[in-house]
Amino acid sequence: MRNAQLSPRVAVAALIAAVCAVWLSEVSHAKTIDELIKSAAKKNKALELFQDDNVVLRELDILELKKVYLALTRAREEEFGPPDKNDNDREKRRRKKRKGIRDRRLRWTNNIVPYTISSVMTASDRTAIQQAFNDWNTYTCIQFKPRTNERNYIHLQNGAGCSSYVGMLGRGQQPVNLARGCRSKGIIIHELGHAIGFNHEQTRYDRRKYVTILRKNIPEHLFYNFRRYPKSYTNTHGLPYDYDSVMHYGQYAFSTNGRRTIITKDKTKQNTIGNRFGLSFGDVKLANAMYRCDSGCTNKPRCPSPGFVDKNCRCSCPGTRSGVPVQPCG
Repeated sequence: MRNAQLSPRVAVAALIAAVCAVWLSEVSHAKTIDELIKSAAKKNKALELFQDDNVVLRELDILELKKVYLALTRAREEEFGPPDKNDNDREKRRRKKRKGIRDRRLRWTNNIVPYTISSVMTASDRTAIQQAFNDWNTYTCIQFKPRTNERNYIHLQNGAGCSSYVGMLGRGQQPVNLARGCRSKGIIIHELGHAIGFNHEQTRYDRRKYVTILRKNIPEHLFYNFRRYPKSYTNTHGLPYDYDSVMHYGQYAFSTNGRRTIITKDKTKQNTIGNRFGLSFGDVKLANAMYRCDSGCTNKPRCPSPGFVDKNCRCSCPGTRSGVPVQPCG
């Protein structure tokens, strides 16, 4: 009996199918932004809530002064009440007064973020860092520039994990920690997002309209990482929830049983959350709103929705090419 032989056409088709199967497998198991951040933390200390007597680490990568963290905790209790076992938290309807002071206080002066880079960073590390700077500089009016003599600045350095404070502290040098596993463009963009004042998307005060947090799959001692921010601490600038944001964690964030912890109410976005590649249109639009990038425009054009007036006084709309979050429109 002769061995069966495939025709060249069938053989090519089989090869393509095999390659596609491997690619789909890799994509389905690709790490999300939070998984990359977690894996970069070499020591358990890098994930502990209390880093020392004065500094707290929450949500894997947000550094915060202990006194600020305690004030935020009190504000959450006042606005939402204690967490409920069957829900994320219970909002107190009686609270009506809102103050949007946080983002204004933490914006960088004149939209300029001075920086220094540790000498331990290699040439390839510096290339990734510069690529991250370039995206923020290109698509927003925020400018990352080498420090000269500015008092307040960020210092990109080696660390036990990936982490940053949120916004400008006004206390001189503030670290952006980039352990070896953090030095990819997407993670650096994420940490710089914190540095300019971004929190994680899934902690928005209105997130219950867009995602469901499955508390049963989150260890009790880690649930604090999912507490929403009160309105008194955040400002969405009227922008919609962004499933595509580089600041959104993935569907298995903080899971210890391998089951989902975040379910998107828009089912088409379930595998979208956890973007580890770069800025979304929503990220760019939020940064432009937060830093009032159109403030110098005298004759602002009317932009088609969801477009916005950018720093060049032109309309920017969602990009249609991979890796390009915005494009001219209108």
